[in-house]
Amino acid sequence: MTQNFETLYEMYKNPANKGFLKKYTNKGECSNLLCGDKIEIFLIVKNDTIKEAKFKGYGCVISQASASLLTDFVKNKKIDNIMKLERKDMEKLIDYEVSAARVKCLMCCLIALKKTLSSGKEKNAKNKQT
Repeated sequence: MTQNFETLYEMYKNPANKGFLKKYTNKGECSNLLCGDKIEIFLIVKNDTIKEAKFKGYGCVISQASASLLTDFVKNKKIDNIMKLERKDMEKLIDYEVSAARVKCLMCCLIALKKTLSSGKEKNAKNKQT
């Protein structure tokens, strides 16, 4: 792992994609009670592709830097590919070795993202049936 903590701290202080989308197609959230992290993800999804991603929330350096990097990474990616992401992918994305105590901090944004994509697909499936 090549990034140092100072690099992640800079992302924490100046995150990319922090904010919300007024018109979003999907929204999800995750909380990590152990560390006090809370992340909400807002997406615009068209044709099973994430066109725009923003987040808002608060928490530790790892949770906020991870959300910043993940929201950049998922833009213009297919939902099916995003749903396959796992812990090892998040560790590679932030390029920093996370201790066992910080895994939930790392994964909070991915959990929120997968929740919003799952709920969006369910809503779309229900809408198509009616």
